[in-house]
Amino acid sequence: MSSFLGNQSPPAAGTEPVLVNNGFWPNVDPVDIRGAARLDGTVTAPRLRLALQMAMADVNEQLAAWQLAQEAAGHALASAVPAPQVDGQSTHLLHYRMALVSHIQAGLAERYRDLDTTGAGDKKATELEATAAEHRRNLHWALSRIVGRARSTVELI
Repeated sequence: MSSFLGNQSPPAAGTEPVLVNNGFWPNVDPVDIRGAARLDGTVTAPRLRLALQMAMADVNEQLAAWQLAQEAAGHALASAVPAPQVDGQSTHLLHYRMALVSHIQAGLAERYRDLDTTGAGDKKATELEATAAEHRRNLHWALSRIVGRARSTVELI
């Protein structure tokens, strides 16, 4: 007996419209996020769009006070805020993108865990919980880097 399992191809380029952001942070291209998060076609365009909208709303809300402070300092765009550059891009924008990618990966890991309820599914769900926690950690670290807050990990003994 043989079987073939394949991944669905992602939507064709240009079929996922760019999401317009709040004017301070850059607009977000789902194709860029899909590639960074290594998402294939099993994550449909409507599902990714909703996940991106929720990620943008949450990340923007968490950065709202920092954004207001930057606007008060005369920086109308996140790209205008002084920051080190990597590959010609502001590190604030790189961390913002990482926050979105991590938010989406955490959310999808949490949502996809309920697809298989067999014994193997329980084991996979435990693995996905750990993965989701790692993505949430990466999300918070990216946000900390933007606002200049030290990141720390605390464990109770």
